[in-house]
Amino acid sequence: AFLVDKLRTGCIMLSQRNVTETTYASGLLGLVIDFLKNHAFLDLPIVAAYYHGYHAQKGGDGSETHFQSLKNVINENGRSFAANEVQDLTLMALNYAIGRLNRGENHYFREVFELYQSGLKHGALLENGQLSRWTYNNITATALRLQEYTWLEQFLIGYQPLLPENHRDAAFHFNMARYCYDLGKRREALGHLLHREYDNVLQNLQSRVLMCKIYYELGEWDALDNQIDSLQIYLRRQKGIGYHRAIYGNIARMLRKLVNTNDRERLRAEIEAIPELPEREWLLKQV
Repeated sequence: AFLVDKLRTGCIMLSQRNVTETTYASGLLGLVIDFLKNHAFLDLPIVAAYYHGYHAQKGGDGSETHFQSLKNVINENGRSFAANEVQDLTLMALNYAIGRLNRGENHYFREVFELYQSGLKHGALLENGQLSRWTYNNITATALRLQEYTWLEQFLIGYQPLLPENHRDAAFHFNMARYCYDLGKRREALGHLLHREYDNVLQNLQSRVLMCKIYYELGEWDALDNQIDSLQIYLRRQKGIGYHRAIYGNIARMLRKLVNTNDRERLRAEIEAIPELPEREWLLKQV
């Protein structure tokens, strides 16, 4: 119990340090880490989990090996851990994998996906029996990236009842729209997007952009023109959205040029020159 407590505290310290760049006094932690090296206590799953989690978060040589060991311990022993422990350990592993993704190591999409699957299996992603809409969105995005369509359809339908009631319909239809669009079912996707307004600004912006893409691909130019107008008006009315105003404003501007500009090479160069453009790949494909 003493060892686990020290290791858990060490993991929290590393997590805080990575977010806030705060330095903490480690106390006895270094002695605990040295003591456990090759010790039989590492045969205890909960000790091993926090030990490997600490080293994975610390980074440096061997962090990948420790991450894989942490993942294996969770998969093999998750059901025997307390609910708060399996949740903390799963989030620790996810943060490591997402950190590697953010550094451009795209093969970590598979690691993130497998951790989401494990977290769902062990209940580690639930809070008071509910799945947050943001986790629902992130799992969908990861599964789409890996084209895990059969699994994703079962997930979207199966976990819909576990979403918070006030966000359930919006989250379900938004993610079903993304799923249908990826499968080329544009009309079905449009039906989900038209189902209702979204109460979250970014989700609203994403849904409006997806509608624009669908109208463009269907060649429904009047509907597309109206939707671009609607997107630009919506952006002007929103307060406190920071850099998202510029990003989505760029998307709207490029969509308009995509329809009206004949000089494709100039448009290609302009799209490539914009620093932050989430739909760059799609826009270039249309060019």
